Amino acid sequence: ALSTGQKCTTILPILLMKSENPLMVDQPEDNLDNRFIFDTVVGSIQKVKAHRQLVLVTHNPNIPVLGEAERVFVLTSDGTRARKANEGSVDECRTEIVTLLEGGKEAFIRRKERYKY
Repeated sequence: ALSTGQKCTTILPILLMKSENPLMVDQPEDNLDNRFIFDTVVGSIQKVKAHRQLVLVTHNPNIPVLGEAERVFVLTSDGTRARKANEGSVDECRTEIVTLLEGGKEAFIRRKERYKY
């Protein structure tokens, strides 16, 4: 039997193919490694986004940043209700993307230093 991750690596590229229909996916990164997300998911987003409306809910920074999202909505929640905290381009939401998706500026910098980049 296939694992959940194997099933996702099979179906997600099919879902991200060119189509006239909008596509809405909640956390497409679940059960996938970051290499697959960068190589396949982000690559597929870049290929179809000019011709297809995509709405993706994610906790992975590669999807909005490297997928070059045209519009980012940042949501917060009190545990009962969600509300929009910010909206705009990747550049306009950079602080929230770094804080929420990268773990904060310090975490981002420390990973860079750790990897010696």
